[in-house]
Amino acid sequence: MTGFLKKMFSGDTPAAAKDTSIIDPSVLDTSIKDRSIKGPTIRDIPIKEEKSEQPVPRLAFPEEIPEDIREAYEQACFLLQRCPKASGALSRYCLQQLARDFWELPASERGTLSAEFSLLSDRVLAETQESINYIRKFGSIESHLTKDRDLMVETTVDEAKMLIALVQLLVQEWYVDRKKRQSRCNTIKMMVDKAKSRQETESIKHCLTSPKKTKDSDPQIAIPPGGGKPIEDSLKDALAKMPPAGE
Repeated sequence: MTGFLKKMFSGDTPAAAKDTSIIDPSVLDTSIKDRSIKGPTIRDIPIKEEKSEQPVPRLAFPEEIPEDIREAYEQACFLLQRCPKASGALSRYCLQQLARDFWELPASERGTLSAEFSLLSDRVLAETQESINYIRKFGSIESHLTKDRDLMVETTVDEAKMLIALVQLLVQEWYVDRKKRQSRCNTIKMMVDKAKSRQETESIKHCLTSPKKTKDSDPQIAIPPGGGKPIEDSLKDALAKMPPAGE
C-alpha cells in the first residue's frame, strides 16, 4: 500500500493536486497493510474552499456497505476535481471491493477488476450488466480496469465521474435493491401467515359449532338437511321407477 496515494504528487501530477493548500501529502495514511480489508484513507486533509466548485452528488450508502468502501468512496468524490487519477484509483478500489463483498468471490476467482466483472456477467441483472459494459467502453476506463488497483493511471475528470457513477449504480442495484426485495418478501410472508392463521381459526370455530352425532345415529346413512328419507332410500326409489333397459 506504501505510495498508493503519494503517487498523485509525482512529476506528472496536475498542478491543482500539487497545491499543498489543498492536500498536504504528509497527512496521507499509507500504513494500511492488508488492502483486502482496508482501503486507502486520507486523514485530516486541509481543504481549500472553492465555492464555485460543484460537489459530486453523494449517495447515502446502506449500513451493510463495509466501512473501507465508504471511506474510499468519500475520498474519490472529494478528489474528483483536485486529482482525477487519484479519484479514479479510489473508485476502482470501491468497485472491486463491492464485487468481492456482495458476490462473496473466493480467492480463486479474484483477479483484475476487468476479469472479475467478466466473471460476474452471467450473475448480475441484464440491465446492470449493460450499464457496466457501457461505462467500461467510455474513454480509457476498460484499460484502467485491467491494471492493478494500486497503480495510478492518467484519468480525465469525465472518466473519474463515470467510475463514481458506476460505484453508485452497483450500490443501488446490489445492496439497496436487495434490501427492498427482502422487505417485499417479508411482507408477502406476513400476509400468508395471517391468512393461514385466519383459516385455522375459522376451521376450529366450525368444529366447535357443528352438531355432534348421537350414539344411536348410523354414520353410514346420510340424512339430508331438514330431515326426510335417508339418501340411500331415495336412490332406491328413483331406480325402481326407471323403465327397464330396451323399452
